[in-house]
Amino acid sequence: LRAQLELRVAVIDKTGAQAEIPVIPLLLVVPGEPPPGEIYTYEVLLKMRRERHRTVVAVYDQASGSMLSGTAEISP
Repeated sequence: LRAQLELRVAVIDKTGAQAEIPVIPLLLVVPGEPPPGEIYTYEVLLKMRRERHRTVVAVYDQASGSMLSGTAEISP
């Protein structure tokens, strides 16, 4: 299995300001067909100011056009 994905991360501070949203290309290569429910991880380091932020992370699948996203509150 070979999947071309895009990772998008938005970080929003308490005033609602946000930096430009980077698009990080990801290539996922898995030997054979993964079993249903299989989980893969990817680590990324974000540099932010030491204050509370709301973070939105999305993964876009170019082949299907589908997007998965999640949000989290991050505190120093």
